[in-house]
Amino acid sequence: MAQDPHPYEVDLPQRLQDAPKNPYLAVDLMPSPHTGPKVQGLGQVYHSGRKGPVWGHLFLSLTLAYPHQDPYPLALKPFPTPAMDTPLYPAKTPSEALLDEVFDLLALEPGLNLKAVVADAQFSGGLTLRSLIRARVPFVGRMRSRVKVRPLEPEVGESLSVGELLQAYPPGRARYYRRFGAYAKRVRVEWPQVGWVDLVLVWVGRGAGWRGFALVSTLAGGVQEVLEAWFCRWKAEVVHRLYKQNLGQGRSQARAFAAQLMHAELVVRAFRAMREVRLAFPGMAWRHAQRVAEERLLTEIKATSPPRRKLGKGGEK
Repeated sequence: MAQDPHPYEVDLPQRLQDAPKNPYLAVDLMPSPHTGPKVQGLGQVYHSGRKGPVWGHLFLSLTLAYPHQDPYPLALKPFPTPAMDTPLYPAKTPSEALLDEVFDLLALEPGLNLKAVVADAQFSGGLTLRSLIRARVPFVGRMRSRVKVRPLEPEVGESLSVGELLQAYPPGRARYYRRFGAYAKRVRVEWPQVGWVDLVLVWVGRGAGWRGFALVSTLAGGVQEVLEAWFCRWKAEVVHRLYKQNLGQGRSQARAFAAQLMHAELVVRAFRAMREVRLAFPGMAWRHAQRVAEERLLTEIKATSPPRRKLGKGGEK
């Protein structure tokens, strides 16, 4: 398992060719906590359950998402820390990693027809926006509240942070989109590092109140298209949960880093087997689809394995 340093590259071209067209590409960083003390490549990753850092690996997750279909995982690739920077696994910033993957995927499968790249705030920097705008690849990403922008509408003011702009447009000044259960308001702003872009201010229910965040978008169309892209991104979170809870991501005790990457690749393959079952039986629960996929795999192994020779009482064949 530890011989191939990049096991996720073997099946990627075929996966792209087989993928349904017109997807959103959800790019995210997935922490994978690990308990093995002697596993290579461990670093500090954030654990949402413990609300703090733990030892583990950080993966760059690539998932194709669709409004009315199950997500289609492409790969889990290593996202090494600067201390792990080597020619085999170079350390990159989130923006550099996203751009490399987007352009590599488009080169491998030009007919994929990406609707947009969708990512969280750590990827939504000026470098990402400038590069994708030049390449004419639409992008939707969450923006950090401290980023300064200049709204086009003069009554708002000369320059505001994204957080201040959210306060200027509370739910009462936004439109409610029942399909997404959210209030949203689109504002044209000038981002000094990028130029003029659309900022969609979104408010979603949290308990008895509302939680606000802002999305930067270069996607053609209206607010509903931007909201569709963002809420499709959350399907990647479902994928990550199933990776860890159902398919054993992070539980391999292999010490070699390449073996850990191979284990992550096997997890992706297992998810795709579950997806194929749900494609044949729409509406089936993920756990049930996992059991059906396991039974299919065992049946295939038995059918292709050579027959066992029975041993006599003395151990003779």
